[in-house]
Amino acid sequence: MQRLMKSVAETRTKTTNKRSALRLTMLEEEPVSLQVTLDTEINLPVAELGGGGARILCYKCQRFFDDFYEGQSLGPSVLMLREEGMHDVEPVIRWKKWPCIGVQFIDLSDRGRAAVFKLLFKLERIKLKRMNMEPGQKPRS
Repeated sequence: MQRLMKSVAETRTKTTNKRSALRLTMLEEEPVSLQVTLDTEINLPVAELGGGGARILCYKCQRFFDDFYEGQSLGPSVLMLREEGMHDVEPVIRWKKWPCIGVQFIDLSDRGRAAVFKLLFKLERIKLKRMNMEPGQKPRS
């Protein structure tokens, strides 16, 4: 039992070291995308979003995926939040595994970071409401 608890604690520590900010899975009704310029402008859907980065779905840039590498900057990009606006950012690839890449946001302004956290808290409230609903009850807007 003690070995199991030690293993769980080590796993939490490793995970915490990798990701220092809250990260949530996006909801269909609150889409977020990252607009990058490869050969042309491409809006890539964000699967998970956090204050410091995101997990990006790469189906729309499949032909570039094999050329992506850890540490690569995707250059000046725009994080597009439906209600919180558009925010300039420079995403740097931290990992890749088809069909996703994990990026860290470099040069996200304080205003942009605040908008991301505002969205994350909103999503958390929506998810909590859904968990507390009676079966068959419809969510309120």
